[in-house]
Amino acid sequence: MKNILKSIFISLFPAFAIYAMIVSCINLVQQGFSYRYLGLLIISSTIVFFFAGLFLKPQARTSKKLNIYTIIIAIGFLINVVLGTYFENNNLFLSSINLLLLLSWNAYIIWYSEFEDRKSDSLEIGKQLPIFKVEDISKNIISSETFIGKPTIYLFYRGNWCPLCMAQIKEIATQLKSWKNAVLL
Repeated sequence: MKNILKSIFISLFPAFAIYAMIVSCINLVQQGFSYRYLGLLIISSTIVFFFAGLFLKPQARTSKKLNIYTIIIAIGFLINVVLGTYFENNNLFLSSINLLLLLSWNAYIIWYSEFEDRKSDSLEIGKQLPIFKVEDISKNIISSETFIGKPTIYLFYRGNWCPLCMAQIKEIATQLKSWKNAVLL
């Protein structure tokens, strides 16, 4: 259930940010300058550019808290709340959208950048890996005992919907090719 919620969230969050970015641009052009819409534009475009960057230029790693993006989003939120409240009428709807994007960004960081406790009695450095069974691409069940004594790489990833996971897999595949070429030389 948790993975389904994560998949839904990661689909809706960037889509909502795109929508908010378009709405803020349209309103800034049609209605003139507004701190509320400027704040919304800063927050939403930062989120959109972050995700677009992940898909356009896959990267295997980001900082844990995504500090630069988080600071820009916080600035956008402050512009909306502080300057928007001081210089403009109170627009609860726009403030709510800004707050929702800010909270969603924080949820993204917590849900995707910080992991739950991963301590396990069965997986420890220096301890023998327990025997397990996996399914290969042909749907055959294979026991880990098959790999005993053979060089083996075990790769666990969260899902092919995750651009960071897919970038890490691509990075490992590239390294594996260079290792194979080095061994063949």
